[in-house]
Amino acid sequence: MLCLTSFLYLKAVWNEEKENTFGIERLFKLITPIIICRCNLEDSTFAIILISYLLLETLLYLLDVIFLSDIYSPPISRKRSYLMLVINYIEVCLGFAVLYKATGGVSELVSNFAAIYFSFITATTIGYGHMALTE
Repeated sequence: MLCLTSFLYLKAVWNEEKENTFGIERLFKLITPIIICRCNLEDSTFAIILISYLLLETLLYLLDVIFLSDIYSPPISRKRSYLMLVINYIEVCLGFAVLYKATGGVSELVSNFAAIYFSFITATTIGYGHMALTE
């Protein structure tokens, strides 16, 4: 069943038909860092590799959408595009929160909430003042 769905998707892209995905993979990418933090799996090598892969895939996808927009078909809806942009932003922030917690680069990150806080504040460039990277 999955092979047939993948084949139909590739056929639609090949024939330049409109893409009708519902973001199931985005939902997976959004909840994976939450599950890893919730189960305290951030020290697992598999978790670090998985999060790194998901982050790389998201960033390459965004670069494709930006720089290859003449190849892609126009978006289905502007509202959907904005929503997906926000979801991608949250994915990246949660992914980096897992990596910050896993690598121990910031000594003050004692909880998952602190790692998520640090990641979002760093990404929005608000500034945190009381936390700094360790050398």
